Amino acid sequence: GGGMRIDIYVEYAEKSAIRPECGELTGAQKILRLSWHQTQSIMALAVRRGMARRNAVEIPFVGMDEKSFRRGKRADDFACVTTDIEGRRVLDAMRAALQTGRAWGFKEMFGSFWRSAGKRFAEANFTFWYEQVAKSCIKPMIKAANTLKRHLYGLLSWFDSMIDNALAEGFNSTIQSLKASARGRNFENFCTAILFFCGKLDLRPDFVRIGSTL
Repeated sequence: GGGMRIDIYVEYAEKSAIRPECGELTGAQKILRLSWHQTQSIMALAVRRGMARRNAVEIPFVGMDEKSFRRGKRADDFACVTTDIEGRRVLDAMRAALQTGRAWGFKEMFGSFWRSAGKRFAEANFTFWYEQVAKSCIKPMIKAANTLKRHLYGLLSWFDSMIDNALAEGFNSTIQSLKASARGRNFENFCTAILFFCGKLDLRPDFVRIGSTL
């Protein structure tokens, strides 16, 4: 019943705080003697609860990265992971788009913009990239390129602050270790695991949060 699931979750949360092996599902399963499906269900419920409790706050800097959870280059082979750079947390994980074929190549090509030596070189790199995308006839990419062009002034301002996407890239090693937990290559389970371990969510059941110091 619901009470049993809550009790199991509290035990899982308590042991996760002191047992390093609980950093992955297999370790928690052994300690709590749960099946993979039971553990996944507990984690999914906790993430939904934690996401619902998040307050709407202004986030100055957002990072974004794509992470594959299956081999391949199809759109549904990738998760788009957004991060709060200052808060050092994952904001969300969802179905990424435009990750196949030439579109993926254009995305990789755009990296030269951020590696430019300064604004003048960055603008030249962007102009070249934009021209190549415009010739591609890939309508979603062209739409994205036009959006970036309208905000080019803001993009170029990055060379004044030099705030990068290092945090999002830093989560990669953790997310990589969670791929094995998404049994059956289930996309929803993969995103749940990312938010459970990296989202800094308040996952405690309500009866624990109210009048308790746990």
